[in-house]
Amino acid sequence: MSTEEYKIEASKRDEAGKGKLRRLRTDGFIPVIYYAPDQKGAIPLKVDLKELQQALHSEALIYHMSVGGKRRNVLIKEIQYHPVTDEILHVDFQGVRMDAEVVVRVPIHAIGRPVGVKDEEG
Repeated sequence: MSTEEYKIEASKRDEAGKGKLRRLRTDGFIPVIYYAPDQKGAIPLKVDLKELQQALHSEALIYHMSVGGKRRNVLIKEIQYHPVTDEILHVDFQGVRMDAEVVVRVPIHAIGRPVGVKDEEG
């Protein structure tokens, strides 16, 4: 488990709707949603695309998101990609409490052919 920390600057957004979010992406930002660990509801935010890409390439598991000077510990809940271009369309961040256990589902994808199938032809 990595102990690397990575800070992400976010700002609140009022933009909603397909056209406005498309313009937001054209301006170099990605719309994100922040889900607080102990609140119901979500906060719409935006982050700089380049900063987000750097964060995703880091070894950090928990990110420090700063919104208006307030720091929140978050992990990525979901990333939505464009089906053709693979560009990031939207990210969901889940707030985490550092004194509580977090359960995360990790998909496992097998690659290649099993030895039994390969050696015994089926």
